[in-house]
Amino acid sequence: KEHKHEKEHKHEKEHKHEKEHKHEEVHSEFEMTYAFTCSQPEKLDYVDVLLSKTFPGIEHIQVQYLTPAGQGAAELEAGSLRIKF
Repeated sequence: KEHKHEKEHKHEKEHKHEKEHKHEEVHSEFEMTYAFTCSQPEKLDYVDVLLSKTFPGIEHIQVQYLTPAGQGAAELEAGSLRIKF
């Protein structure tokens, strides 16, 4: 028979194992700045961000932009990496 004390030790080991797996996740953060010059900015409707082709692990991108029409911000998700103006 398993004693109550042995069950507690088993339970503690399970929690320790769960904590170890949580630390295996890798998160990266970096900042980039791009500046584009457009000869006809009034015709600019969107920009496709192609970073996920080089970095397939990207989950989301926070964007801040400034156009002649004003400024804005967006958070892009992995499946939809288009900035619409």
